[in-house]
Amino acid sequence: MNSFSHNSAKKTEHKICPLTGLEIAELIIKDERFVQKFFFPKNPYDTPSIGPLRLKLIGEMKRNFGISLNPHDVSTIILEHLWSKGDWQVLRSYNGSSSIYTWLATVGYRCIVSYLIKDGTIDEPQPKKNKNAK
Repeated sequence: MNSFSHNSAKKTEHKICPLTGLEIAELIIKDERFVQKFFFPKNPYDTPSIGPLRLKLIGEMKRNFGISLNPHDVSTIILEHLWSKGDWQVLRSYNGSSSIYTWLATVGYRCIVSYLIKDGTIDEPQPKKNKNAK
């Protein structure tokens, strides 16, 4: 049976898109046209898409590292990470226990930071020191 069983899927409805996260993940795996629309929307607020999430990640990179990224690059980095093993292995690890967008925000942030470190654009972030530690 497919790892994206709809029986246990928690329905996370969006204003315009009543698909569950597992249904979105399944469409990404099975439909190349959906991948294009989801990761590279013409309107950043189209749903379902990562348009709003991209804007959030771009803002976090600017705030945390002082760098500007363009939306296309953010989508490409995340898409390549999800497809990195050539079989959607990373995406298949999504289990539906949270919103697909929450999951993609976490995975996306980590893979973008990793990409920027490997690229030499940023240094490895250092853990913050505890002010109360002696």
